[in-house]
Amino acid sequence: DIESTLQLPARGFVVVRQAIPPETLAEIWTYYQEHATHNREAEFFGRTYVGNMAGPDAVSEMSSQLLERLRALVADWSADDLLPPMRRMPVPGAKLDIVSAQFIELDAEREAQSCESDEDLTCSADWHFDGPYNKFGDRSYRFWIMVNRSTSSMLPGLPQDHSNIILAPSSALRELAERLPPAVQGRAHPRYYTREFKMPRTAMDSVGCLVVAEPGDLLFFHPDIAHRTQDSAVTRVALGVEVAYDRV
Repeated sequence: DIESTLQLPARGFVVVRQAIPPETLAEIWTYYQEHATHNREAEFFGRTYVGNMAGPDAVSEMSSQLLERLRALVADWSADDLLPPMRRMPVPGAKLDIVSAQFIELDAEREAQSCESDEDLTCSADWHFDGPYNKFGDRSYRFWIMVNRSTSSMLPGLPQDHSNIILAPSSALRELAERLPPAVQGRAHPRYYTREFKMPRTAMDSVGCLVVAEPGDLLFFHPDIAHRTQDSAVTRVALGVEVAYDRV
């Protein structure tokens, strides 16, 4: 059950359905529309990164309700000892908080043109780990929030719920490593992470969990969770939020 918080330590991620109420989602969408045309950070195949909200105050400017909601979720999971531990534990006294946020657009038509092969590393739909969020190499937990999405598919006959992101649970990735040839076993271990995760997509897909997300749904995952975009046939806007320990 990908919606069970009790499985968060072993799986490394959890889905919270309709975690963001409609009024908060409306604030986020308004902020996005106001900044989308003049605050575009970078493009990667069909993806465009919009805005660079650094720190909790910047996120609060977009929506104070969102900041409170995300902080409450992290505090609850931390109090219940449900957060998977970081590979490099923080110094004593460090506190978890929101460190940045950014919109992630996906243009289905452009993405489809860039994805030429199921096995080649040719598009943003490849399996990968997210990189460090600052120059010190610090890792961060990630919130991924579906903000808005198209109601139709780019591909004829594809169901409307064809969406959004696939993740490989930590436990499943360890089992996969045991079945792979010794030369590539280390690359499948959760502690091996790079921006380009060069494992066969077919092998990774065999252990992947597809998350079908609607606007308002929220995904929370550990930085060592391998994942890939699966909605190259659906245009959408998501909000990525990083949560990390402060550097005391």
